[in-house]
Amino acid sequence: MKTIITNSPQETETAGAELAKSLTGGNVVALSGELGAGKTQFVKGIAKGLGISKTVTSPTFTIMNIYDSDDILLYHFDLYRLNSFDEAQEAGLVEYIGAPEAVSVVEWYNQVPGVVDNNAVRIHITKLDDNRREITIGG
Repeated sequence: MKTIITNSPQETETAGAELAKSLTGGNVVALSGELGAGKTQFVKGIAKGLGISKTVTSPTFTIMNIYDSDDILLYHFDLYRLNSFDEAQEAGLVEYIGAPEAVSVVEWYNQVPGVVDNNAVRIHITKLDDNRREITIGG
């Protein structure tokens, strides 16, 4: 378990970019934290660290966004609006999570029990104040 305190959105993004250095295809990153905690900001950093230049946005309504670099894909999921594993499966999302050609980042994974396995890197982001975040990396 590792804890990082960031003092700005840019530092939260940098923390994501640092994590990306250790990620390869098939890896799953499971993100949790309250609304506005900085989950998507962290994903922006992961994308940057993977060499993705496209602007990363939250897939709250589309549920999944796909980004690519020359080397790897990033599958970015937001499961906030889902209520069950069956819903994720019916939407065709389950087959993408953990796919070998991509790093999969799953925001709100705890909304859908069973959608990520025990090998996922679990990250919880706590909002300490308007700018400061506590990022706990474990699992």
